[in-house]
Amino acid sequence: MLLICVLHCSFCTGVNPVLNALSCMAVNLFALITGYVCVQGSWHIRRYVALWFQVAFYCIAFFVLGRVLWQAGMVDEYRPGVAECFLPVPLAGGYWYFTAYTGLFMVMPFINKLVLTLSERQYRALLLLAVCGITVLTVLRRTPEFYERGYNMAWLVALYLVGGYFKLHPLRIGAWASLATYLLCSLAIWGLYHANGIGFFIFDYATPTSLVSACALFQLFVRWPEVSPKLGRAMSQLAPCAFGVYLIQNHPFVWHWFVEGGKMFGQMDWFGWWWIVVGALVLFTVLLFMDWCRAQLFRLLGVSRWAERLAAACPAWLRDLEKM
Repeated sequence: MLLICVLHCSFCTGVNPVLNALSCMAVNLFALITGYVCVQGSWHIRRYVALWFQVAFYCIAFFVLGRVLWQAGMVDEYRPGVAECFLPVPLAGGYWYFTAYTGLFMVMPFINKLVLTLSERQYRALLLLAVCGITVLTVLRRTPEFYERGYNMAWLVALYLVGGYFKLHPLRIGAWASLATYLLCSLAIWGLYHANGIGFFIFDYATPTSLVSACALFQLFVRWPEVSPKLGRAMSQLAPCAFGVYLIQNHPFVWHWFVEGGKMFGQMDWFGWWWIVVGALVLFTVLLFMDWCRAQLFRLLGVSRWAERLAAACPAWLRDLEKM
């Protein structure tokens, strides 16, 4: 999520090819982690409902805030609409990842049941078809269509399969080799950007460079030394709030002013790449704290119990998927 903050800050202040090359795989990492931790885990609809409440909270909160500021005459350039800001799925244009994740979540039980029956060789064949097929088509078509460049359910499913493979069949790659691969991929992305004069290999997730870069960084952190128990507990408590960082900054109302503010800073003579990194750190810390406060509010209101009740009210065929 910190890398996503770097990517967004770089984009809003004026594209910095080096920082983009180092952070463009961040979204892919999320899907890889999902596959890694969920391929052998249990599937419960209440987990999605709880996540939906988190998304709905920010959709409603920023929609109301935007309307109030607009009616008060404090916002002239942006008028938030119901379809754009209010509905988490499937009309929340600013939350494409959650919309795509919704489709992924619903097919997770079937994916897990499939891959757990496959041999390692069969699993590699599935990855070749699913992952390489998408990346090769993406590069060959060079399509400007948003949903065909990795911003969709199909690409998240492909990355989920890769993350699941890493869990079931761990790779024997050392930390230094992973770091070197990540840096070389970043260098290749930067070089392709300058060679082509376009950002295709930087901004698109479903490209071979972004995929290999994400896998290399993933393998690096899989081999990261264990942290102290106290730090581990703190990270475990804050980890669920990382998604809130994305939800806050990517809401259409917040994103509009985030981009406008970034353009203003990017035009200043003293502004350099180091300020992008500092700004990303500050942004990540502040938004993480904001979502931590949201989590405490949810705990006081007993939102988890609401999620369980809503999950229990789901159709029987959906609840039966928990038994797979």
